[in-house]
Amino acid sequence: MEKLMECISDAIDERQAITIIYHGGSKAGLARQITPQTINGDRLRAFCHADKVSKNFLISKIQLIENTGEIIGTPEKIIEYKENIKFEIVNDFLDHVSKIELSSPYILVISVDSVDVFKKWKNGNLQKTPILSFYYLDENYDQIKFSEIKKLNLQRKTITTDETFKSGGVDITISHTETTDANRPWRVDSGFSNKRKSTSKFAKATELFLTEIENYCTDDFSN
Repeated sequence: MEKLMECISDAIDERQAITIIYHGGSKAGLARQITPQTINGDRLRAFCHADKVSKNFLISKIQLIENTGEIIGTPEKIIEYKENIKFEIVNDFLDHVSKIELSSPYILVISVDSVDVFKKWKNGNLQKTPILSFYYLDENYDQIKFSEIKKLNLQRKTITTDETFKSGGVDITISHTETTDANRPWRVDSGFSNKRKSTSKFAKATELFLTEIENYCTDDFSN
């Protein structure tokens, strides 16, 4: 730990980028390049070159990769996450998010029909409205329990319309074909980015949700 702190401090003084393995957040265990900026206790503020934004990292979860290939540092806690996984089963996704550690003041709540992130007030109570939500709406815009969802991915459909006009006294018909999503039931509402996104693909929705968590409320968050 002492050598790791020394290397990080040197990088701050020299404004140099370093390569680390970070054992936290939704992409735990992946190597990334950062430029350290400031240290406050166990928390390191650094610019993440992959995401092009400054984030906070817990030093106790950092391993440094030197130019020689030597790895410095032993993280206190290593949580194994599946890398670049395309979720195909709801329960696999729910199991995955349940293992993610959110930074204070955020709390993850998994219910029968949604996965929500709430922010806590200073008194410890949760705010009434979640700041991030993942859920499914049916064709009537009713929120459906995860256990009752029949199709995770809706097929795209083709719509053909005909346009008829006269040319030289002859009727000519031109067909226009358009491919659209039959529905976009998967929803991710984010108060962080002030966006409400919808998609027909379950895997895409999980990716959107996990990206919001990584960017804003895990150990390496950008606020």
